[in-house]
Amino acid sequence: AVKISKGAGTDTGNKTGFLITGCHHAREWMTVECPLYMAKELAGGYGTDEQVKKRLHNAEVWIVPVVNPDGYEHSRNKYSYWRKNREPIHKQDLPPQIASNMKADKDGVVAYGVDLNRNYYDGNPDHMEYYRPAGDTAESTDDDFGWSTSDNPGSDTYRGPTGASEKEVQSVLNLWMNKKNIKGIVNHHSYGKKIMYPWGVKEEESPDKKVYEEIARTMGNAIKDDKYSVIQSSDLYPASGDPDDFASLNGRYSITIEIGRTFQPDESEIEPTNKRIYSANMAFLDWLINNKKSQDT
Repeated sequence: AVKISKGAGTDTGNKTGFLITGCHHAREWMTVECPLYMAKELAGGYGTDEQVKKRLHNAEVWIVPVVNPDGYEHSRNKYSYWRKNREPIHKQDLPPQIASNMKADKDGVVAYGVDLNRNYYDGNPDHMEYYRPAGDTAESTDDDFGWSTSDNPGSDTYRGPTGASEKEVQSVLNLWMNKKNIKGIVNHHSYGKKIMYPWGVKEEESPDKKVYEEIARTMGNAIKDDKYSVIQSSDLYPASGDPDDFASLNGRYSITIEIGRTFQPDESEIEPTNKRIYSANMAFLDWLINNKKSQDT
């Protein structure tokens, strides 16, 4: 992670905190470019852009451009469509009913990878239904939640053996849970040109729906030359273990932005896409700064 703020080498925890993540999913290469572009624009623009200067005087910006480094490298070098991380899943660690249907290699590995975007859990037993909804057991894949979250290690949407089992997820959780000033989060994904807010696991409306819609519309309006729709995440499809849900449960405003129309766009599309998403992120950051007093109370 990189922290960008006026006086970043000191404790800036009294300022509004804003977290940007990219590349939960390995194949979504554009989600690395946008956070890196944001870091460059903020750090490079401080001396020349008054808006940037104001933002960095009032905010502490954290950027994690690659949440899934080993998956990203595998996607870049081996199989571009790879989604998960590269954690080896051993047959001996699986429930017997699931293991019986899987063939292990000489090292006892039946599959590789956990979908990091299905692995979030904050450790609060009252929140378990947001990682594993009622009726979905770890011992079977027959009762998996919907079609977008699975207990099958061979699935692209494998949630992992337990909530927050993956080091990558633990690291992101530790970052924002241990920094109480982080009030806003944007998780970058692709694709679909959508700005999405909780809940992801259920169709019920979030108690913060009006605020979320205000933030999301502000972000969408900042993208002047393209149209991004605003929806509740479950309207796309319900999914459990979503970082936005757990951030929201812990008093943060967390948004997912689905970038563009492809996982790996042509090089000519990178710069204009970066500029659009930068504008959207800055609109959210400005909203956080302008509403800091209400968040503190």
